[in-house]
Amino acid sequence: MLCQMSRRAYLDAVLTDTIDQDSAQLAHVLNTAYDITESMPDQLQPSEVADILQKAPDLTTIEYKALLQYLQSTGRPYRAFDDLPHPSGALILPLQAK
Repeated sequence: MLCQMSRRAYLDAVLTDTIDQDSAQLAHVLNTAYDITESMPDQLQPSEVADILQKAPDLTTIEYKALLQYLQSTGRPYRAFDDLPHPSGALILPLQAK
């Protein structure tokens, strides 16, 4: 996770230091997308999430790894369910998805 945060900080620094118009547009898109995901409110209660996950089918190993890799590449600190031990308050990606 520290590597991902370092890569994100490095990318932000490179994009803001360059004066190329394409780089400036890319930086704006990345920052806008990042800000949108950070400011999204929690819309479901834990009991509602549990009900959804109980009825949802399991992801395949390939789907699970791809989704986990994508979430981690966006800067979200999700952990794999089998990456034990989990620290307190960790975001753990469930095996099920709907």
